Amino acid sequence: MFTYPEGAKDQLSRWVEEGYLDHKPNDIVSTVDWTDTSKPLDLRVRSYVDINCAHCHKEGSHCDYMSMRFAFNETGNPQNLGICVPPQEHPSPSLTYIVAKRNPGRSALYYRINSVEPSERMPILGRTIVHEEAVAMVKDWINSMDAPCQ
Repeated sequence: MFTYPEGAKDQLSRWVEEGYLDHKPNDIVSTVDWTDTSKPLDLRVRSYVDINCAHCHKEGSHCDYMSMRFAFNETGNPQNLGICVPPQEHPSPSLTYIVAKRNPGRSALYYRINSVEPSERMPILGRTIVHEEAVAMVKDWINSMDAPCQ
């Protein structure tokens, strides 16, 4: 939403009013404010990893050897989020999946976002503290998943 002189309105509606667009598309799914608890948890997590992790987890970047692809347009695929995907690197043998459904304690993603150790933390740059609110959201997301990984 943007605040215009006549009030708040989403940008696409405004563009229709101004004649830049013929109509507002109905099927756009985009990132959301990850702190907005009125939005679905899955959408909030996908938005969070897009802004905090996708810069490394993409083709041609530092972590392109990893199977995760965290750009929002790629996280509709559960495998790109690491759900039920064994980790390629094992910071601990107890971490059986990148994201182990219903089991944050066995999830490498959860472990890494909880760590401040330079060799284990995610993201690897620009972070020296644990982002407690994001960690809680990721834990809730993992615990909310359906049946555990097989």
